Amino acid sequence: MSNATTDGHPIPSREERQLCHSKRDLYFECLNKNNIIDAEKEGSGGCEELRKTMYSTCPESWATYFIQLRTMRRRQEIQKEKIAERMRNKKDQ
Repeated sequence: MSNATTDGHPIPSREERQLCHSKRDLYFECLNKNNIIDAEKEGSGGCEELRKTMYSTCPESWATYFIQLRTMRRRQEIQKEKIAERMRNKKDQ
């Protein structure tokens, strides 16, 4: 077992992981509050400092993965809502 992540950085300790996750959560709360689905395309909408903090606290590969995963999940939620709305509209007809 290696003591480094795939990008060559040391594996974060439990405390470092907890800090990373808390900074991720703060950034994502800000994005949610500002109704931003894809921060890479839409910009961070006032959440830029939180984004920088997450990237400085978390390994870069983790931060990038967290953002990609959030974007995918948010898009899935939107698709589910659209499908549910279509189903309700079909029932009403």
